[in-house]
Amino acid sequence: MSDEPANPEPGTRKKRARSARAFTSLLLGIFGILLGGGAALLHHWHKHPPSFMQVGKPAQKSEPNPNAPLQELLQQKTKAPLQRGLSSTLLGFSTGMAVLGGIIGAIGLIMGVLSLRLDDTERGKAWSGTLLSFIAILAWGLAGWNVILDIRLKQQAINDIGKEFANYTNILDKAFNMADDLLPGVRAGQDTVIFESEWRGKKAPDLRVQPVNPRGDVLLSEQRDVRPVLLVILNTQSVSCQPVIDLLKELHRDIPASDLLILAVSHREEPAALTAAVQAQGIRFLTGKADSPVEPYKDALSPTVFAIDHTGVIKKALVGNDAAKADILRAIARGLVDSAKRR
Repeated sequence: MSDEPANPEPGTRKKRARSARAFTSLLLGIFGILLGGGAALLHHWHKHPPSFMQVGKPAQKSEPNPNAPLQELLQQKTKAPLQRGLSSTLLGFSTGMAVLGGIIGAIGLIMGVLSLRLDDTERGKAWSGTLLSFIAILAWGLAGWNVILDIRLKQQAINDIGKEFANYTNILDKAFNMADDLLPGVRAGQDTVIFESEWRGKKAPDLRVQPVNPRGDVLLSEQRDVRPVLLVILNTQSVSCQPVIDLLKELHRDIPASDLLILAVSHREEPAALTAAVQAQGIRFLTGKADSPVEPYKDALSPTVFAIDHTGVIKKALVGNDAAKADILRAIARGLVDSAKRR
């Protein structure tokens, strides 16, 4: 038979409960610190990943490779997003462990404080549990800092995507400009013949243009029975368009606007860039963007000149090098003016 009483006295049961709380507080404090330490380790690996977690293989000495620059570029473009993904994953695990460690520490702290009333040797466990639990609660601060770092990682990824998109757009713009520079010169005669056979002698489709100098829409149909029009599709940044722009400046100086409207349209350039180019190059003839252009203006290469008489009929269409022939363009402009005066 046991010497212990079957029913311990209430004081003994209360003492045992306090002792259990003190011991539990100590264990929770230790466990919370372990979780916080693990979270801190993952946080450190976020900044300095160990070799077994690094993305990509270390460079090895080998024979010269002519494709090395391209391979390095591809590796760089793929490594950065993967490294950011790994860092974000580490921060996620670190945050979860830190939050859990803080919660366990908070519970241990409460239980430790409640056990400090003990007046025997269990008080040492209570004090130890309280202190360790308080340290574990500091993991919440690490969790908050992890959240901030993860947000910064996502912002950096968004910024990188924006930069790549801007680079892609610049490449497209340069490609279009190169096409404007090269194709009209190569296909000038061919495209001029196509426009001549298809559109010469027909009414010019209507077109609404928003000039950047000055403001105010211009409707092509409103010029009928008023004055002839030289409608030019161009790109102020294109090298092949510069001779045409210089010739149009000359015609604008020599022929009053009341006798001939020179109207230039740029499909490729943004309004702000077009405005800056017009001001920088001192362009005074009306230049702007077209609202919903139709054929033959929609897909016309730069430069293309449509000579439209005072009745709204297309009399001539010149493309590329043909549009830059000064004598021909001067003769066409004078012919339009003289035809309108003889009406």
